[in-house]
Amino acid sequence: SVFNNLAAGEYVVEVRDRPGSTCITTRTVTISEASAVSISNLNATNPRWCGSTDGSITVNLQNANNQPIEYSIDGQIWQTSNVFSNLTAGEYTINIRLQNDINCGNDSRNITVQEGTDNGLQDINIENPSDCGVNDGRIEIILQREDSRTMQFSIDSGETWQANNTFNNLAPATYTVQ
Repeated sequence: SVFNNLAAGEYVVEVRDRPGSTCITTRTVTISEASAVSISNLNATNPRWCGSTDGSITVNLQNANNQPIEYSIDGQIWQTSNVFSNLTAGEYTINIRLQNDINCGNDSRNITVQEGTDNGLQDINIENPSDCGVNDGRIEIILQREDSRTMQFSIDSGETWQANNTFNNLAPATYTVQ
């Protein structure tokens, strides 16, 4: 005989060879609680640039035992992938649950994705003034990031800023590019 849907616990199983027989074999069996699925660790990859959206979080589990798991970064929308991509810097709460029993095997952890520290400066092109006393020098700041439209640039130690990455009509001098 098969007994289904038993809760965790200790059971006494008795077997007899025929109805009314006093020849009974008894065994005690234990059904253990399922090991709870839990988040073993979270790995954050910070965005490369300041303000960019290329950060990610990877969720690693313990006791998953090939059970289908769902993951959420906001507790509202669930996915089957353990990787969250296209993230900005910020604090995130990662939730997991069993896909087949959303009330069992739940866990959550917080993680911080740090702001990227690289502004993407690739090179600085300099054109010296064409002649003594002529202020036609030029500095062009070259970035390796595509979203340079959100950047601001300075050549006077941050006293003034502009959206354009090129500074024209410069006199001979030492400039601090930011």
